[in-house]
Amino acid sequence: MPGVYREKQCPVCGITHRKRGEYCSASHAAQNRKHSAETIAKIAQSNKERVADRTSDAYLESAANLRDAAMKSKGIVRDPIPPRLRDDRPGEVIDGDYWVSADDW
Repeated sequence: MPGVYREKQCPVCGITHRKRGEYCSASHAAQNRKHSAETIAKIAQSNKERVADRTSDAYLESAANLRDAAMKSKGIVRDPIPPRLRDDRPGEVIDGDYWVSADDW
């Protein structure tokens, strides 16, 4: 019968399949692939370049923006909560801290 492949066994998982090629899926074909020394060196170099850029302010800002956008899409709001001012004591907020003078005690 034309167009039908013979039964084969995948060397990674062992299931019997009638697909084209030796492996049952592309992911299993990639698992058994052996990289050359030149390919490994190129992968290592690209990883080093990518990691070296992670300390820049632009990367950190973009990562924070992506994290905040993901949180907001899930309904999680991480905006800072302003401090609650007490009505019974006069004071002021400096850098997020509530300050009261010593004379008011």
